[in-house]
Amino acid sequence: MVRDAVGREARHHVTLELETSDGRVLRTRISRPVGPDTYGASLWRHILRDQLDVTADEFWRCVNDGIVPERSADSTPVPVKPLPLSLVKALLAAGVSPAELEGLTAAEAKALLKGK
Repeated sequence: MVRDAVGREARHHVTLELETSDGRVLRTRISRPVGPDTYGASLWRHILRDQLDVTADEFWRCVNDGIVPERSADSTPVPVKPLPLSLVKALLAAGVSPAELEGLTAAEAKALLKGK
């Protein structure tokens, strides 16, 4: 479920999510009301490229033949549980570089902060 800025369930679109093997969560939204209307070519290209991260051929092979598209494994994976912003701010204030924060768990970040 996608939430708006104040935490309510967003109801203006139908949002579909897919977690990829590299940790990213791809989202695409269908404007309400969902119906038989077709999308223009430029919007369709945007959805495929920017929201689904596939080519048109990959998309239709998946739809028609069930062949799941291969996605780049070299993209930076999204952390399973991001660090709390207050912890990130404290570490940055203590002189830890943003590069050092990448990939840290909350426990590792807290231990790093105690050592500073």
